[in-house]
Amino acid sequence: MRGKLQDCTHTIMDGFELSAAYDAVMGNADPNDVKFGSSTTRVRDVVNRGRVFDGLYLHPPVLKACCRIINEPFRLSTIHARTLRPGLPAQNLHVDFERDAHGWTMVGFIFMVDELRNDNGATRFVPGSQLWSVVSPELALGEFKANYPGQVLACGPAGSMIVFNGSVWHEHTMNRSSSLDVRYRVRISGVARDQGKIFRRVWFPKHSRRLLHCRSTC
Repeated sequence: MRGKLQDCTHTIMDGFELSAAYDAVMGNADPNDVKFGSSTTRVRDVVNRGRVFDGLYLHPPVLKACCRIINEPFRLSTIHARTLRPGLPAQNLHVDFERDAHGWTMVGFIFMVDELRNDNGATRFVPGSQLWSVVSPELALGEFKANYPGQVLACGPAGSMIVFNGSVWHEHTMNRSSSLDVRYRVRISGVARDQGKIFRRVWFPKHSRRLLHCRSTC
C-alpha cells in the first residue's frame, strides 16, 4: 500500500532482520512488561532492549514523515513488540491521537518481521480519515468492526514498514490463517510532538544518549 505521507506510506528495509531479536524480547521479558490483550500479546519498552531496534525509528522515511506530518519538534514516544494471536476478533477502528488545534500530533509505524497478508491480521486504514471534521456515529462509539468504504489493507513481505499518520482511522484485522500466531509483528507507536504530556516511558540512562538521535526540529 502506498499513499500520501499525510495518510500512510510503505517502505522496504532491505537487509533489516529482527526475528531473532524479537524472539529474545518476547521470551525474556519481565512478566510486568507483558500484556495479554483481547487479540494480541504485547511487550512494552522495546527501545531499552537493544541497539538492534534503533534502525526502526531512525529509518529516514520515518523521520521524513515526522517532519512533514508533525511539522514541529518531535521525539520518540514508545516502542512495543506485538504478536497477533489466531482466531480472535479484529480491533475496532480507532485513531491513536486526534488532531488538535496545532495539527497532527503523532506518526506511527509498523515493521513486519513476518509477512502480513489479508488473512493473517494486516492493519486496515481509511485513507483521508485524518481530515474528517465530523466522525460518523458508529465510529464515535468505538465499536465498529465491519468493512468501511474505501478502506485499504496494509499487506507486505517481511522487512516492510508502514508509516502512518496517527490521526488516520485504522485497526488490525482478524488473524484467520492456519498459523498458531502471527509472530514477529513489531508495532511502534510512535514518534510524536515534543511535548512532555505525550511521553509516558522513562528511558534507561545507558540508552539516553543514542535516543537523542530521534529528537528533531526538522
